[in-house]
Amino acid sequence: MRTVEHRLKSSAENSIEIPLSLNRIEKRTLERYKTHLRIKRAKSFSLSFIGVLLFLFYSANSTLSFAQNMKSVPLLSELLEVFRFEDESKDAVQEIGMILSNEKSEVHLQYVLSDAKRLILYFQFPEGITLNDHDLIELKVLEAYDARTNENISEFFHPASYQFAGSFEEDNRYLSLNGALPPDSEETLPENLGMRIHIKVQRRTFDQKIEITEVLDLGDFHFEIPLKNAKSVNNVPLKHSFSLFDVPMELESIENSLLGQTLLWKQKNLSQYRIKQLLGKVEDADTGVLLSESLMTGYYNEKTGQFTTGYGNVDKAETKRLKITVFGANLMPRASENITIDVENQTLVKEVKEVELIRVNRRENRTEFLFKFTPKIKPNGVSFGVFWNEYIDESGDSYRFDQKSSSGNTDLFFIEGLIADKKLSGQITIKQWGLQGYETYLEKPLVFYVDVPEKPSLPEMRKENH
Repeated sequence: MRTVEHRLKSSAENSIEIPLSLNRIEKRTLERYKTHLRIKRAKSFSLSFIGVLLFLFYSANSTLSFAQNMKSVPLLSELLEVFRFEDESKDAVQEIGMILSNEKSEVHLQYVLSDAKRLILYFQFPEGITLNDHDLIELKVLEAYDARTNENISEFFHPASYQFAGSFEEDNRYLSLNGALPPDSEETLPENLGMRIHIKVQRRTFDQKIEITEVLDLGDFHFEIPLKNAKSVNNVPLKHSFSLFDVPMELESIENSLLGQTLLWKQKNLSQYRIKQLLGKVEDADTGVLLSESLMTGYYNEKTGQFTTGYGNVDKAETKRLKITVFGANLMPRASENITIDVENQTLVKEVKEVELIRVNRRENRTEFLFKFTPKIKPNGVSFGVFWNEYIDESGDSYRFDQKSSSGNTDLFFIEGLIADKKLSGQITIKQWGLQGYETYLEKPLVFYVDVPEKPSLPEMRKENH
């Protein structure tokens, strides 16, 4: 098993376990769809084949019947063998097997891992989609919604997910997309999820800096699928208060589900600093087995000061108690977090020592920003990028950037570009991630011990009707 930490450049999500070996899935999937692909390529059809083809295309793109009909293929049990989950975790796996297509391309939505609050969607691309050297493939969320009520839930999904050359082939052309509800929320994911996504491939070269030489637009895709969720997760309040660099903190709770465990932390808004991420590790308190070598931030809410750290599924170690060691934190001055730009004058409204605005390029339907970020502290590990993928205009409305890219000598500086899909004017505000360049370590680590709650039992799970 590998965790999402392996994909730091793709998404900074919590460490939910994902499959390591997908070769067998790929072979069975190709076998499963060979009739569809052969029909699609054929130059002449009998009347019966035309009927099958129309059914496949209509079902895949307009209703749930395609995925429901594909359930008759006994593939799920074989797929679960590849996952190597603990017995009680297998119920979190849902096979979808849906072909999404448009006039440009197609992508397969193969399966979903989900509980009541978190899910990972796995998409697989055809063999004709390849990445070379510095290329990347991007999946952007246009809209996520409750398919029953039409309520928009896009805010609970990452704006975009990426795969890079190398890992794309290693993962058998899979790309995952993460979503999560706030851990302290009593809401759950909808029973039926709808999404509209856009996919494109960036052909890129590297010579001193990354250059995009071509964009292959694969187009928009739309789907609606039922979700098999846990009705609840086990949440145990902890309410352990402490101070970290004079920032009042609290370890609020631990949450356990079929996908793993999550710790919920909270910082009080009484300090000049904001803790963006904890630096530390998680061990089995009784055996000393290392469960996670990091305390990566997953969910983050700057309004409430709450954030989570996830560390996957520890059932294999039969862990009953955790030892959490905090070595330090990404400690960012609040005064440096928000950066306001005067677009027409190409200047920062208020100087931020670490950030330099190199240029602004305004076009008819496009605005490009280029920044240089020089961290005070040499980053420890992979770059997450410098800025959030969104901006706030003068009216207070928030919008996502159309593109984002990073390069540079990560030991000394970052060069980051942000591109909006409109000609901007006035002032906009962007935010720093704060996940590199602000690492600060304690003289003496803090240690916490936490009992692990039991998982929800299988009878609490909502089952699909077959």
